[in-house]
Amino acid sequence: MQQHKRANKKWTINEALQLQREYELLGMDVNQIAIAHERSANAIAHRLEHEKIIDKWSDARGYKEVDIVLSCHDTVSEISEQVDDDVRTLNERMEALIARVSVMEQTVAETNASMALMFMSKNRFATR
Repeated sequence: MQQHKRANKKWTINEALQLQREYELLGMDVNQIAIAHERSANAIAHRLEHEKIIDKWSDARGYKEVDIVLSCHDTVSEISEQVDDDVRTLNERMEALIARVSVMEQTVAETNASMALMFMSKNRFATR
């Protein structure tokens, strides 16, 4: 669920006046106002009723679409979080794999060097 920065914060007089201006004069809906105020659309609808700007919170402009918008937003957020987790996990696995390959490459290089020294020593003893 989305977190709102101003959730549960006291409404100031200026914020209430801004709310009235946005709703009545600018014709903004509760979703647009919610973004501007960093509050939920539900909080905006209830505050509109509390301030007597509207008669009933459920009749607030754009409120009926809120459930659809929130549902879609939550679904997208959940999918996004899952993708982020999967990418993080994939990146961690990839980094571990790269580290293992690097160790293996170093081991092969050391083995090759040891074998080269062995063959050079064998050839030196064979020519004597």
